[in-house]
Amino acid sequence: MLVLDCMRVFAMFLFGLAAVAQPLRFEVASVRPSEPVLNQVSVGLTMDRNAVRITSLPLGYYIRIAYDLKASQLIGPPNLQDRFDLAATVPEGVTQDKLPEMLQAMLAERFQLKFHRENRDMQVYALIQGKGPLRLKEVAPTTEEDTALTAGGTGSSQGISVNLGNGASFTFANNRFDGKKLDLKQVVDELEQFVDRPIVDQTNLKGRYDFTLEMTPEDFQTMRARASVNAGFPLPSQIMQRLDTAQFPSLFEAFERLGMKLDGKKVGVSVVVVDGILKAPTEN
Repeated sequence: MLVLDCMRVFAMFLFGLAAVAQPLRFEVASVRPSEPVLNQVSVGLTMDRNAVRITSLPLGYYIRIAYDLKASQLIGPPNLQDRFDLAATVPEGVTQDKLPEMLQAMLAERFQLKFHRENRDMQVYALIQGKGPLRLKEVAPTTEEDTALTAGGTGSSQGISVNLGNGASFTFANNRFDGKKLDLKQVVDELEQFVDRPIVDQTNLKGRYDFTLEMTPEDFQTMRARASVNAGFPLPSQIMQRLDTAQFPSLFEAFERLGMKLDGKKVGVSVVVVDGILKAPTEN
């Protein structure tokens, strides 16, 4: 009897391990190529109690959400820039924080994603506090309980506007970067798409802030072109040549006016290297 009881306990233990090992999945998921990008691109992400809807998001960005990566932490083939729409049904009772886990399962099953992690030394801009007073306007976080996650953005030749959800947003237009309710991690994550190297937050500031970074028209155009390159859009060769040596000193000055500093240095960065991924998803 004791042996049988032990076997039952052992079997229940193995069953429990198997249950834990099963990743959370969307109940139903439709993945399709997005419509071609013309003069303006609109992206969006909405998750409520029943469904997830994502529009015109690059494949690499799906991976970044799934594994909480910055753009500089993901290394892979050119097709990571290809855009896809996702319409999926969420299991009952699943909350927003489970979206990465469900995307991980979708990427493994539908795109056969395979990757490994490694550390690489990179030249970065470290955002640090300056010697003077900090001139950021701290704002209270959103306290409203909301069961839906909504984020999205639009971009054109004039600039971009992005809603990051939970009241956080930014615009990059008219020679300025305007941030609303951003924490410093969001600031560096979003700004690095406009510059020539990753940005890491070393300020140790934990709040959310409203602020503006004003740039010269020349630096704004340089940063806008850099964002196009980082997003995988081809530019004329003469513009690419200018970007090789282009700087944006007014961005550095804008941070200094807020009591912070961008400091160039080399640091070790943990990256995800994509070893294999399908160019198109398996059938819906």
